[in-house]
Amino acid sequence: MGRANDLKAYVKQGTERAETEIELKGKRGKRNVVIKRRFQRENDTSEWFLNASPSTLKAVKEAVQGMGIQANNLW
Repeated sequence: MGRANDLKAYVKQGTERAETEIELKGKRGKRNVVIKRRFQRENDTSEWFLNASPSTLKAVKEAVQGMGIQANNLW
């Protein structure tokens, strides 16, 4: 993704919301982690989901860091 000042820039023209989803491969014997972010054009807000359950950004960050991934510049 490119850089923008607000979330609205990532929502396709003519639509009200967008979603992005990634799946991170879990360690041997552990399940994969699925992270989804849904964001709205109108009120410039976003919702986070961790393995299909509503979550917080803090919980998502903890899950990613727990897998040994350093992604500080992506938030």
